[in-house]
Amino acid sequence: MEAPTRRVSPIHVGLDLAWSRTHRSGLAAVDRTGRVLDSTTVLDDDEILAWIDAAGEPLVLGIDAPVV
Repeated sequence: MEAPTRRVSPIHVGLDLAWSRTHRSGLAAVDRTGRVLDSTTVLDDDEILAWIDAAGEPLVLGIDAPVV
């Protein structure tokens, strides 16, 4: 018989992409109760990926991007 596995709630991350590379994009992470775990602003794709990688797993990502 297998041991029961503990279900881990995902971290929810929101990414608000900037309109241009000269403006900052915003990131925020919340837990399942809506408590803000962390937030920041970044300038480039490498910073976005590094911040998301550091947020942990499992992770749900929502992206707000300009449509122009």
